Amino acid sequence: MTKLSPEEILRSIEETSIDDEMDRALSMTDEERRAELLAAGYDLDELHAQADALHKRIAGERRPRRITTLPVLTLLAATLGVLGVVVGIVPQVRDFLHPVNVASGRKPTPADAMREKALCLRLLDEARAMDPDGDRTSQVKEYRQKAETRLKNSSPAPSR
Repeated sequence: MTKLSPEEILRSIEETSIDDEMDRALSMTDEERRAELLAAGYDLDELHAQADALHKRIAGERRPRRITTLPVLTLLAATLGVLGVVVGIVPQVRDFLHPVNVASGRKPTPADAMREKALCLRLLDEARAMDPDGDRTSQVKEYRQKAETRLKNSSPAPSR
């Protein structure tokens, strides 16, 4: 048999007494527990009154969260919607009103416009190579026709 240290002996005594006390309390009936509390000097009516007062105080301080949450969420959704519209539209309007070549910071020249239309046609041709059926849609036909017409009607600016 192994020899226990004094701490191990004390811990085993304490754990045993706690387990025994728990088993004893759990095996008691409600009447036996009340009688033991009264014998220990506790006033059960006073304890019940304190518990009821605490419950009323806690329940009275609670406010329904749903009433305030719904308007806040509605306002948040509306704000995000407006922000999405502004972020999506403002750059397009700015570019429409003040076209600027982003790389150089200058207004586009006719040569820039021709390069852009040629690029559009090249991208449409690449898309047709990947998806021949997609080139037959009315929207793609319209874009291709516009780019080809504008490219034919545009003449490059004389170079200096």
